[in-house]
Amino acid sequence: MTTATITSVSLADAGGATTRINANTTTLAVPSSASAPNTHPPLKTTPSTSFPFLSLPGELRNTIYALLLTPALSASRHPSPHPPHHLTPSLLRVSHLLHTESAPFLYAHSFRAHSSLLTSFPHFADPARPLASRFYISLIRKWRISVRLDTDPNWSKGQVTEAFSGVEELVVDVWEASFGAAGVRVLEGFWGVRGVGRARVRGCVERGMRRWLERVMESEVGAEVVGWDGEDGEKKVVGEGHGVFQGN
Repeated sequence: MTTATITSVSLADAGGATTRINANTTTLAVPSSASAPNTHPPLKTTPSTSFPFLSLPGELRNTIYALLLTPALSASRHPSPHPPHHLTPSLLRVSHLLHTESAPFLYAHSFRAHSSLLTSFPHFADPARPLASRFYISLIRKWRISVRLDTDPNWSKGQVTEAFSGVEELVVDVWEASFGAAGVRVLEGFWGVRGVGRARVRGCVERGMRRWLERVMESEVGAEVVGWDGEDGEKKVVGEGHGVFQGN
């Protein structure tokens, strides 16, 4: 309840004449906004509830995981009217159970390594949205990297060896601005990679060299490379207890 002091009040009679009354200390009680009646209709509210996601059938949960953790695949014969969506790896942080169920959908695919930073800031579908979390990067077991032959790389042989040795899969896409304009010296950076489950070298490199380098990267950790002899075509890897094998 608030009060207001009125110094004068003008009253009008039925004939329109006006009489002014002076009151130096006339006080009226004015209801405050807190006590004023609410003339607005009450807002409709609904109780906050969580969606019982884990009660959904496993097949439906798998479909949702695939939508959130697999990039949209577009076919030229069936163009999609919807813009491509971004991955949602934060889903794996919700709970241990969701991480266990959804992680295979994300990490079953090959991630593209950074052309200079290797396994730092890799991406899956969109180069503008790389993964930065070291924890998630450590879960990636399948890699793909683009290697240009006619420019000097920004990585060393030791860095490549540390980044890719022991991974489940490694695909090396080799290219150059003009075919045959450069040698394969840049690929020597991959000669130290070992223990790869499945290695593939593709692109602008001679077939024999491709197969030899694949065998090198798939050899056991500790195997030593004798080297690549492009003149007589001899390709071999020597390691303790492994002997020598030839590549064609």
